[in-house]
Amino acid sequence: MTQEELAGRIGVSRATLDRVLNNREGVGAKKREQVLAAIKELGYKPNITGKMLSMQNRTSIGIIVGADKTPEDGRVFEIIYKSMVECSERLEMSGVRFVYRRMVSGEVEEQIRIIEEMAAEGVRGIALAFRKRTKKLYDTIARFQRKGIQFVPYFNTLVVPDTDLRFQCYLETDQVREGRIAASLLAKFIGGRGKIALISGLEENYAHQLRVDSACDLLKERYSEIEVLPIYRNCYPKDEAELLCRKILKENADLTGMIVSCGFFGTITSCIEKMGKKDQISVILFDITQKAKEDLRSGRCDAIIGIDLKRLGYNTIKVIYELVFRNEVDEESWEMPLQILLKESIE
Repeated sequence: MTQEELAGRIGVSRATLDRVLNNREGVGAKKREQVLAAIKELGYKPNITGKMLSMQNRTSIGIIVGADKTPEDGRVFEIIYKSMVECSERLEMSGVRFVYRRMVSGEVEEQIRIIEEMAAEGVRGIALAFRKRTKKLYDTIARFQRKGIQFVPYFNTLVVPDTDLRFQCYLETDQVREGRIAASLLAKFIGGRGKIALISGLEENYAHQLRVDSACDLLKERYSEIEVLPIYRNCYPKDEAELLCRKILKENADLTGMIVSCGFFGTITSCIEKMGKKDQISVILFDITQKAKEDLRSGRCDAIIGIDLKRLGYNTIKVIYELVFRNEVDEESWEMPLQILLKESIE
């Protein structure tokens, strides 16, 4: 059955069918679902493109899902994963197969092993999120790039400048910019004067470090009347997070602001509230999760900075798919606008 015949049987135009099959914009969600349901019912398996005819039903793309070591309602990769699956299920109707591997430890050795396993399975592309920056991981990626495997980093994307590793496309999340915006915003909240604490998660997760380090730098550069306490790192796990928060508040009764980039931020915001400091301390959090939104609504934090994680997951699948089959990507697919949420913006 040709696509023109298929469009006629479904009762849509050839252009509409093409948009649905290639996951392009221009078709409403309800209509898209109706078309996909009809395609599935008819048992149609379309070509991806003319040049991919011979590769139909045997092209695989690997997706490595990062490890979440945080409470269930604050898990970044769980949000990303769900939207990845939504997108890949649609694209699999064109014959491509998506191979998912979820990291457990989050360690570099585990990520390298998964990459090697996927390469052995014959995948033509791999999407992954960096956790640590190591030469061994970069060398592994570069080795398989030379063998023709496309790689797309998402979420944590920064690469050490002195490496030869390059990516044709990556879904950028600029943690340095996030940190500087958080610092500027918090300075405004506290009127340009006061005392601020910066808290980060595990040092191995460099996204946390980039945020708090850049926030610290900007505060020291621009706000002479703000005292910035030494950065508190490795805030993990939950019990340690609460002990750390209590220590900070007891030793700094005049604390007026806090920037928190760690998985157990909810423990910290709850501790601030329990110690009667919620109205005294302005708090900024990172990553737009359900727990962060709850804290914002309840007044336990004043702002959340991050990107749309659902969009990130969905677009990651689109980008790696386009690179594998077209060797190019529509710019709209990999732009990740930064969002700043205030209480007023989510009510």
